[in-house]
Amino acid sequence: VVAENHSVHAGFGARVLSLLAIEGLAADRTCMSIGIDGIPRCGTNAEVLSAHRLDAAAMRDMLNTLLRVQS
Repeated sequence: VVAENHSVHAGFGARVLSLLAIEGLAADRTCMSIGIDGIPRCGTNAEVLSAHRLDAAAMRDMLNTLLRVQS
């Protein structure tokens, strides 16, 4: 899982996942990049992270769901 606080399209996470795929390290694993998909919201850092579901609680829930699916 690559988490970034900006666009997931052509961002750092896309590059990391691309390199994993090129090296054959992503074939048997679930890989994902999470970040802002769409128009970024305005507000304080906490408000923006919450609005885009990038705050600690949302990321915990997403990772718990991902781990349950993998088990």
